[in-house]
Amino acid sequence: MVDSPYYAQFEGETFVIQAEDEAVDNRATTHAILEGIEDLLRHGIRVLLVFGKPARFEAELRAKYAALPHPETNRLVIPETALPRIREERVRISGAIEAVCEEDGIPCDVVPESAIRVERRIGHGSTGVPTEVDAEAIRSVLAQSRLAILGFGGEDEPGRFLHVPSVALAADLAVALGAQKLLFLTSADGISVPDLKKGSRRLSFVDLEELLCLLQRRDDRGDFVISNEALPKVHASIRAIAGGVGQVHLVSYSRLLEEILTRTGVGTMIERLQ
Repeated sequence: MVDSPYYAQFEGETFVIQAEDEAVDNRATTHAILEGIEDLLRHGIRVLLVFGKPARFEAELRAKYAALPHPETNRLVIPETALPRIREERVRISGAIEAVCEEDGIPCDVVPESAIRVERRIGHGSTGVPTEVDAEAIRSVLAQSRLAILGFGGEDEPGRFLHVPSVALAADLAVALGAQKLLFLTSADGISVPDLKKGSRRLSFVDLEELLCLLQRRDDRGDFVISNEALPKVHASIRAIAGGVGQVHLVSYSRLLEEILTRTGVGTMIERLQ
């Protein structure tokens, strides 16, 4: 168990952690992330884990179901025919995470998809946007010092399953729960920008105004400095901070605790004001 003075500062607070790709497709990586989460739980921090899709599954959706990113929002436009397969994958991933938790002795509960009420987003096929969150159902799990687990997707008014991207969902949940921190776990340590001396540098801290300016910034070749891969998480970070979340972090899968429990961190931390 890691010991740090920062634990006392966050005791009783809620952290929402979003993880996808390797984090849900590689058992060793899943185990390492859950090991860090277990340490947070032991120190009285309430944790909701929002899981996303593996990259290989997204590739399957593109190849088999012709799911493509929307040209404006960059969210996958999901055909109706893909929903049973998406729901199947959601159940598989939640079961795999539960199995690792059981193996490691981490108390957890999977929150049902009915806790997220959604409606279809115009022009996005069967991809929905959350309209209501059953925050009390999630808080009832967190209050027992158990890890709450929730994945991509939700139900519309008649109870039909719709796809909801986990990145956007995590931001909505962090706002609804009044979370102190929202953490996006990625393959890289935060946001990097061009640097004249080093070629590139990692942003340790950035405030909301700076982040909005970064969205418009281009490098010497005329490309936007925020990559397409990072863009959905940057958009979600802006929404979360604007909605009252204290801090948003982008950090690699293996360095969750280093980011939270050190003064300067190892990823990128976003706040309304530095």
